[in-house]
Amino acid sequence: MSAPLSNSLQAAFDNSAASTVEIRPFRPDEWQEFKRIRLESLKQDGAKFRIEARLELYLTDEQWRKRLEDADSCVAGAFDKKTNTAVGISIANRNPDKPTELDVGAVWIDKSHRGANLPILMLAPFFEWLKDRPDIVSIETAHREGNSASHALMEKCGLIKFDRIEKDVEWFDGTRADKVFYKGAIPRCASTATPAPHSKQPLKP
Repeated sequence: MSAPLSNSLQAAFDNSAASTVEIRPFRPDEWQEFKRIRLESLKQDGAKFRIEARLELYLTDEQWRKRLEDADSCVAGAFDKKTNTAVGISIANRNPDKPTELDVGAVWIDKSHRGANLPILMLAPFFEWLKDRPDIVSIETAHREGNSASHALMEKCGLIKFDRIEKDVEWFDGTRADKVFYKGAIPRCASTATPAPHSKQPLKP
């Protein structure tokens, strides 16, 4: 694992509310909870999501189920251990136009659990998922210009903001702003795996 991401994850494990939250991929039988938290994220923070997310408002239950069965997608949740309800979600997909690239589409935490370093922990399931997909060698992601939380997360991950900018993009809520992009290589080494969020096992460099 790259030093910036390894160090950031270790700090997050040491300082987060991870003892009260379990971070893991959604199981296929949890599609209703996946649907609920995903739609809640769009309701709370529509200005931060891509316009393509509007299509999700019209998905059938069967389509929500199939999203959790897609071998080219990793959908993880942060689950409150007391209630077993999701309080966060992260989504990454193999880019269909660039099969060797991972597109991180969303990392979102409910307002009730913000300020606890959970966003960086929400990336850990992606690296576990990538262990079985060695052909994916790079990451690309984007966010709305001015989204300081996403910008800080990208910096913690060691991703680099590059010159690609889409001007005056329409977002989920109908507002318009530029879209900025980040990219980075996926480290391939024996220490790719990360400990469970509740573990105090140190990450190897």
